[in-house]
Amino acid sequence: MRHRRISILVLLAWVAAFCLCLPAAADAQGPGALLDDPPVLAYYYIRYRPESWGGTKVDYPLLGRYSSDDIEVMRRHAEWAKAAGIDGFIVSWKSTDTLNFRLEQLMQASHEAGLKLAIIYQGLDYERNPRTVGRVADDLANFADKYGQHPVFDLFERPVVLWNGSWEYSRRDVTTVMQQVATRLLILGTEKSAQDYSRLADLVDGNAYYWSSANPDTYPGYEGKLISMGQAVHEHGGLWIAPAAPGYDGTAIGGVQVVPRANGQTLRRQMAAARNSSPDAIGLISWNEFSENTFVEPSEGHGTRYLGIVAEIMGVTTPAGAATAFAVEPFEVQIHTVPALAGAPFQLGECAGVADQQGVARIEVSQTGTYTLVAPPADVAYEGCRAEFERWGNGVIAPQVPLIVPAEGPIQSGFGLHCPVDLTFVDPKGRAVDAERVESVTLLSSAGSRHTLSAFESVWLPAAAVVERVRGLDPVELGYTVESVILDGSNVVNRAQQRVRPRQGRQQRLELLVYSARFIARDALFGFPIGERLLLESPHGDTSQLPLGNNGEAVVDSLARGVYRIRVDGAPGIPLWVPMALSRDQTVSLLVVSYLDIAALSLGLLAFALLPLLLGRPGLRSAMRARVASLMRSQG
Repeated sequence: MRHRRISILVLLAWVAAFCLCLPAAADAQGPGALLDDPPVLAYYYIRYRPESWGGTKVDYPLLGRYSSDDIEVMRRHAEWAKAAGIDGFIVSWKSTDTLNFRLEQLMQASHEAGLKLAIIYQGLDYERNPRTVGRVADDLANFADKYGQHPVFDLFERPVVLWNGSWEYSRRDVTTVMQQVATRLLILGTEKSAQDYSRLADLVDGNAYYWSSANPDTYPGYEGKLISMGQAVHEHGGLWIAPAAPGYDGTAIGGVQVVPRANGQTLRRQMAAARNSSPDAIGLISWNEFSENTFVEPSEGHGTRYLGIVAEIMGVTTPAGAATAFAVEPFEVQIHTVPALAGAPFQLGECAGVADQQGVARIEVSQTGTYTLVAPPADVAYEGCRAEFERWGNGVIAPQVPLIVPAEGPIQSGFGLHCPVDLTFVDPKGRAVDAERVESVTLLSSAGSRHTLSAFESVWLPAAAVVERVRGLDPVELGYTVESVILDGSNVVNRAQQRVRPRQGRQQRLELLVYSARFIARDALFGFPIGERLLLESPHGDTSQLPLGNNGEAVVDSLARGVYRIRVDGAPGIPLWVPMALSRDQTVSLLVVSYLDIAALSLGLLAFALLPLLLGRPGLRSAMRARVASLMRSQG
């Protein structure tokens, strides 16, 4: 019986102890629960553009001078952080279209790598002035609505938001914001001491101290300050995120303080001090704050050393193994020429590449970043033509274009073709026309450009161009219509009735409206050949002489169509200009009224007038006949 009572008492004692432990166990699940191995979250900035990497930087990322728009850079960051034992990022953010887009990309990259995220909300503007309470409340409420359910934020019971600049807001301001988001977010202040934190301790869900410039060698009680802040936060059941930085140098942005990295010893000491403050998480300052030089991201100056040190502290593989994980693989950029131009050379930064037989140039670079891509400076031969750069696939027409590596896909480079053309000329019967007589040829291209040529052999004409379509660049053949051919001052073609297509052959023949004319000069009354030469006035006013043969004829080939004037010269008679509209091969009879014709006509008129008188006086008729005969002999 006694043993039974003892057993019952032991059982009751065990139940009582279990019940007493229940509240403690429940508390351990709250936001202030202590963790033996707290997660390490690196502060991460998504503000970078290619132009951000200016003169205030003293070191640059190993991945190149990247843009925060590039998800491939974020993926590489997430892979490296995971390999070094970092558990996630604390992302600097406020709600803008640009930063929301970048946050969404980082969420995707982090989720793929198995990292978690928290937010440090930018409560201060560029001038370090607090944003309006309404703006803060709206931004955080929208964040909770849009992103709060994403698994990348489930590190604690609710998504964690650090309110940067909380010291600039009153208790009333903080209460206003907390009323809108307290049930959906864990809002942490960013106060700088335990005493400052006490002002908001009953309103917020904890505190995160962003102490980037701490120097353990010169700051009295450095570790004790962190411990006291951790105790103050935990006494109010809040989350405590302790800071740790590898060093600090803000001199390039106007500061005076420098905390030496001490070959990694500063980071080791600060990580140990942060752990000793019993944090719920350690805020590693930073992943990529290059302005204050607190970064651990692999850089040109430090290489992968500081990620290797983080990996060593976190007990992940060995520094050498970590360095292998952080190696930068080459990035390949493909340039597709349109049309496919084998041998086309390209320059990407300091690297070069030449297009293969398929017209694809492949260039490898070892770092991400923004490079200058340069098109071929010289012409490239293509099927007897020459190719000249016209535009890139993104619409840029300059031969140099900035390119962010890694690129999202192949880059198109479009080229126009110039082909040689030899123009020859014939008449409507296919007979050759001397090109020396042609003054100019004007062509109108299908692209709308006019080309006036004064030489007609080995003329290089644009033969193909590239146009932008939905699917990319597309080559388009160019053709030409003949607007005019000026020969002897006249246009000898009908506009737009003939075409020139350089891609269809080098020899291009144009038919000119030139004709032959046969001129016959005859006496108007008696029909005998007359005159020594012809005067021929062209449509534009020039006059030329044509000798007449013994038969009074002259033949001229290849006269330009048009209206001419002709006159017989060197004939005894009255010279008259005769118009001629030449539009075909033709024979032209030119009748000259000679002095003999005038005399004959005059005598005929006289005889007609004297006929009644002569009929009445026969002797007078005989005398008149003798006089006429004498006159005829003198003219013979």
